[in-house]
Amino acid sequence: MNNFFRQVCFLKTELLPQEVPLFFSNNPITENIDTIFHNIEIIDYKDNYTIPLNFTIPKNNTSTRTLSLLHPLSQIEAMIYIMKYEFLILNHLKKSNFNIRKAIKLNKLTFNGSKSIHEKRFKLEQDYSIKRSDSTITVEELDKEIKKYFAYSKHHKLTENLKNPLFIRSRNKYRYFLKLDIQNFFKSIYTHSIVWAIVGEKNIGKTLSGNEYSNTFASKTDKLLQKSNNNETNGILLGPELNRIISDLLLTTIDINIQNKLNHLKHRTDYDIYRFVDDYFIFATSKEIIEDIEKAIKTCLENYNLTLNDAKKEIHETPYYIGEPAINDTIISIDILNLHRKNLANELNFPTKDIEKGEEFKYIVGKHHNWLNFYNDISRITTLNKPATRKIVLYVLKAIKIYIDPNYLRKANPYSYIKNLYVALEVITSVYSTHLDFDTTHAFIRILLKLKNGLHELKEDESINQEEILNIENKIFEHIYRVLKQNKHNLNNSTDLILFLETFNKKLSPQFLCEILELNSIDYFTLCSIAHYIQDQRAKNNFLNPRYKIVLKKLSSKIDYIISNPPKSMNGKSPLFDANYFYFLNDFSHYKPIEKNDNKLYKRLTDKLNREIDNIGKLKPLFLDITKSSYFNWNLNKYDFELLIINKLLQQRENISSTY
Repeated sequence: MNNFFRQVCFLKTELLPQEVPLFFSNNPITENIDTIFHNIEIIDYKDNYTIPLNFTIPKNNTSTRTLSLLHPLSQIEAMIYIMKYEFLILNHLKKSNFNIRKAIKLNKLTFNGSKSIHEKRFKLEQDYSIKRSDSTITVEELDKEIKKYFAYSKHHKLTENLKNPLFIRSRNKYRYFLKLDIQNFFKSIYTHSIVWAIVGEKNIGKTLSGNEYSNTFASKTDKLLQKSNNNETNGILLGPELNRIISDLLLTTIDINIQNKLNHLKHRTDYDIYRFVDDYFIFATSKEIIEDIEKAIKTCLENYNLTLNDAKKEIHETPYYIGEPAINDTIISIDILNLHRKNLANELNFPTKDIEKGEEFKYIVGKHHNWLNFYNDISRITTLNKPATRKIVLYVLKAIKIYIDPNYLRKANPYSYIKNLYVALEVITSVYSTHLDFDTTHAFIRILLKLKNGLHELKEDESINQEEILNIENKIFEHIYRVLKQNKHNLNNSTDLILFLETFNKKLSPQFLCEILELNSIDYFTLCSIAHYIQDQRAKNNFLNPRYKIVLKKLSSKIDYIISNPPKSMNGKSPLFDANYFYFLNDFSHYKPIEKNDNKLYKRLTDKLNREIDNIGKLKPLFLDITKSSYFNWNLNKYDFELLIINKLLQQRENISSTY
């Protein structure tokens, strides 16, 4: 990768949380990198700290966790930091003998690698019946979001590590096993402790607080974390992949300290430890050694103000099981459903030419009672394994493959096929509704996208009753609408459903959209998604779908309120340093429906933005660069959405899991 391409890849893959909507990007930064680099010397002032945009995602059925979207200024600082210290980071991470998810080198996108990605993307586009020619996004832009900046160790996914021959050998070799994890790891990190970890000694680290050491790797790491989080020293932000890598600097030193503390034991003879982020998988020849290791880990963590989570801690003796029994049960349930579908395909002599092995039944919906039995099975599994609900739901939605069968729809009476399809849709929606988050939403959308685009391909087929096609598409719409209605009080994990509905002929009512605005009146992602939904890029005079005038009026009042009431926690600093306020003010200053239909509000927005930039001092040139366009891309269309959701799937397949 050349430097420019690497910088863009870093900005797109290491800083933005995976959970931001598809139409959000940091393009205003990446498109102006050259001019931004001319102004980077002015960014490193002590008072240039920012406040991130925070949003919540479900952790499990009863709790949530907060993710953070960095301010553009902090994203630029992070890019400067990584360009300067990437090799020091990699050299430090090499020192751990326990870490199974370590960054080991800088990633490369070779010609053959790029060709392979293009082939995989093209296959996905064919599979989902996506027409790239209708999209405004180039292949080059899509490529920049695929490869992570760092390459990781071979078995860097937890699921892969459980199948790793070395891990399996440890399971067979050692009689005792214990799994430990650090309690509230990211929230508990004291940023100064990363300085101690980098220099290798707490007392030495404390001496680096003076100005003469402010330009060291250790000190810069500490400052980067603080400045991106309102100058906080307690806790680091969850969301940017970079922060997870930085947290590994701390855990690597702790790994070294643990191994030194256990020098009376022989590593890989008396014991073995596999660490995945903040989880420890410990194997040993005796119970006493397991207890010694636990004490060593506890002591070494306490030196850095971290503690172990003692909940459900238990030493296991051979034979023991490591894995997720609920997922195994889920796999069995899916296999049973697919076996019924496969048997039906055989009974019907369904043609399987050109269909990949293992997918012979994908055009066979199956009988409705098979789907109902499957749903009862999944409901039982989730009820008995509530902490694993997310994993179960996501596995089901990723595993289910169902396509529209045109042959059935060409029959004189396709009623039984449509009935079975509707039951399958009901089951899929019910499973998804059990746990809504970013990943399950995208998996749900991908299932429906295949069905919708399969229907679209049949709209010119005169041998098919077009009313049936429309009815099925409307049924899919109704399922999405039902999910939105049931969760209208909090949509920040499923706003991409609103964007997906732009691809349907049927539209959400103005009343419902106004209700969502009222219930989520200060949520940036929700307001942006609705703003995108109601615009009409073909209407060049006002860029607004005329049926949504009342929605625009409601939206404008919410934006006006937010901009007229800047955050009060800025200590005299410009509210532009608050990411939530920045993204609202900047993005809606570039929103055409407001510009064309509410000139007074548009003038207030642009005047406010220009005035704040004028008064921001030496950072004015930088802010002029990062406010040239909107971060929520108003110009993308429904075909772009389809291409982006497939690209996101490809990115997940090509890179590591983002699960915290």
